Amino acid sequence: MESLINFIAKINDFILLIIKTIFGLIKDVVSDALVWILDPIFGWLGDRIASIPAPSFFNSGVSVSSLLSGFPPFAQFVIGQMGLPEAFLIVGAGVTFRLVRKLFTLGQW
Repeated sequence: MESLINFIAKINDFILLIIKTIFGLIKDVVSDALVWILDPIFGWLGDRIASIPAPSFFNSGVSVSSLLSGFPPFAQFVIGQMGLPEAFLIVGAGVTFRLVRKLFTLGQW
């Protein structure tokens, strides 16, 4: 009797393994199908964004370093000691993070 119960338990475990495998495969197919659907859409959107020309003032040669080089040497020293370039970097990283977060959550967060 004990061997019959063990045999039924093994069959039950085997059927459970098959069901888990099937649902895992279905989940993988659905996630792949989502990628197959969204890839052309985002590719088209990326092409549209890439076709937007850059504003002319980006190419005019004005940069922060060229603006700061006109200061007297003592002011440049103070700016260097205050860490102004690092501050610009941190603020820029924060703004970039916020914009990317808004983009990926569609403005909900």
